[in-house]
Amino acid sequence: MATSTRCRPTVPCARPAAFLWDLNDDIYLHSLEHNDVINALCFSLNRYWLCFAYGPSIKIWDLACKTMVEELKPSNAILPQCLSLARSTDGQTLYAGYSDNIIRVWQVDTSRRQEKKSGVAYYS
Repeated sequence: MATSTRCRPTVPCARPAAFLWDLNDDIYLHSLEHNDVINALCFSLNRYWLCFAYGPSIKIWDLACKTMVEELKPSNAILPQCLSLARSTDGQTLYAGYSDNIIRVWQVDTSRRQEKKSGVAYYS
């Protein structure tokens, strides 16, 4: 889906949601519900997906369909907080920095996950 609409991902408020706005026309488009403080956001232009980190979770939203694609969580017994997000340029990989000093690498096209014991954990 090609689009030239620019979105303002969030507007601070008391309601537990991320709000999307069309900046060209300054109109509200949609809200993405969640239940915690959003720590990080990243946008994927090639898929029109918005990823946001809150607590230990990462939610991936398809903005075209206005649906949640997936929710990602580490497999630890004590769940660390996800503090930062970045996407690869091809949109296939999501890099997430956590409060336990591990960068988790998620392959978002597959459901199988693998973890390495070093400072970087790989999930696929």
